[in-house]
Amino acid sequence: MTKIFGMIGYTILYNSFIFPNTEILIISDMHDESIKNCTPYKQINIEDLLNTYIEKEYKILLEEIPNKKELIPLFPDSEHVNNTRKFYLKNFDKIIGFDIRLDLIDVTALEKSSVPLITHFVRLFEFFMIRSKLFELPIVKKYYLKMLLKFYKFMNHYKEHIKYTYIKINKTTFEKLMKNLNDLLSDIIEFYCFCRLFSELKENKINKIVINCGLYHAEKLIDNIKKYLHYSIKKQNGINSLMEINQNNNSLCIDIFEF
Repeated sequence: MTKIFGMIGYTILYNSFIFPNTEILIISDMHDESIKNCTPYKQINIEDLLNTYIEKEYKILLEEIPNKKELIPLFPDSEHVNNTRKFYLKNFDKIIGFDIRLDLIDVTALEKSSVPLITHFVRLFEFFMIRSKLFELPIVKKYYLKMLLKFYKFMNHYKEHIKYTYIKINKTTFEKLMKNLNDLLSDIIEFYCFCRLFSELKENKINKIVINCGLYHAEKLIDNIKKYLHYSIKKQNGINSLMEINQNNNSLCIDIFEF
C-alpha cells in the first residue's frame, strides 16, 4: 500500500449544473506542523502526486506566493511545505500560485514602519476598487460583495482607533488590528483562488482542476465552491475541516487514490 506524505485529507467535488462534467480535487495539508513520514508504508511525496496531474495536463492551483523571489521560509521545519515551494518554482509556468498576500501588504513590516499605517493599505484599496472589476461576473458578485463588506469593516475599525490616538496606535490596539488584517488577507486569498478557479472553469478547456492548500483555507474553499458554484461532494478522505483535527494528525498519511 502506497501513502502520500504531506497530505492530511482531500475532497473531490463534482455534479455542478453550472460546469457539468467537471471535477475539482481539493488537497488539504498542514503548514505549521511537521508531519511524520508514512513508515512502515511505501510513500510518495505530495509533489510527486501533483507532478502526475501536470503530466495529465490538469490545471493546478497552489497556495504559493506567485513570484520567483527567494523567500524566508515561514515553516522552516516543515519538510513537505519547503519541498512544495521548490516544486512550484520548478513548474512556475504550469501552476497558478494564489497566495497574493505579500503582493497586497507585508504585514511583518508594519510594526517598525515610520509612516502612517494607512499608507500601507493602498494595495488593498486597489484590489477591491480597481482589480475588483475583473470579478464583476454575476456568478461571483455575491461573494465579492461579502468580501467588500469585510474590507469596509476593517477600515472602519482602523479609523475608530486612530480617531482617539492621533494616528499613533498603542501596542495592544496594533496587535488587534493586525489580527483583523491577517483574517482579512486569508479571506482575500480564498476569494482570489475562487476567482481564478472560476476563470479556468469558464475557459472550459479542461475538466479536472486541483487545488492544494492548508487545511484552514481548504475547508472554506470547499464550502464556497459548493455554495456559489453548486458542486456536490463526490468523495472525501482524511481531515478536511478544523473540527476533525486530533492529536494524531502528525502521523496521518493518505492512501494513494485515483483522480
